[in-house]
Amino acid sequence: MSCNSAPGNLSVAVLLDWGYSVSIESGHLTINPNNNMPCVKHLTNSHKLKLMVEILQKIGRDALTFHRHSASKYGPSLAGGVTLQFTHVLTGSEAYAIFNAHLTRSRNTKNGRAGDPLPTKQFRVAKHSGFCKFWASTGLPPRKLSSYYEYMGRLKPLFFESQDISNSNDRLKSSLLKPLQISFQEVKEAFGFSDSPPTSNRQ
Repeated sequence: MSCNSAPGNLSVAVLLDWGYSVSIESGHLTINPNNNMPCVKHLTNSHKLKLMVEILQKIGRDALTFHRHSASKYGPSLAGGVTLQFTHVLTGSEAYAIFNAHLTRSRNTKNGRAGDPLPTKQFRVAKHSGFCKFWASTGLPPRKLSSYYEYMGRLKPLFFESQDISNSNDRLKSSLLKPLQISFQEVKEAFGFSDSPPTSNRQ
């Protein structure tokens, strides 16, 4: 059975039974056959969320998907920051993480003078900031420190994980925010598959 002939009710158990490896690598759902040739992309895209939910439920973990960002000043000192808004895959509840960021222009340009506020949702970050470390963990290409706001949509296809800050159920610990990783071995064990050869008769 090939990906090209996959039925509409495709499941993780069916893929494992066919001999495909299923894992989450750097936030991406990864499906590969035994011969190491990549599975056709449309299968992963059309079944991605359904398969992810199956895996998370079996393993007993949740994941996060990014959907928007905002930039504002926070706390008594009105420190600049960028907020990343997420949704939990299994519960649908909202969560967010805040990274330090600058919200003013660093130098004079045709669009404004140094120190002027940046337009809504724009921000710039320091080279070794927590935001840059987070971005690097995704494997996405680095960008100019003042232009990351233009590329935030690149985070939407990824699945993430983090920990809640102890005094807040919906704020995430930004320093622990990273792409989700679930190995093929973890998936196999969760679905009750041993290292024995797959069989088309497995129920």
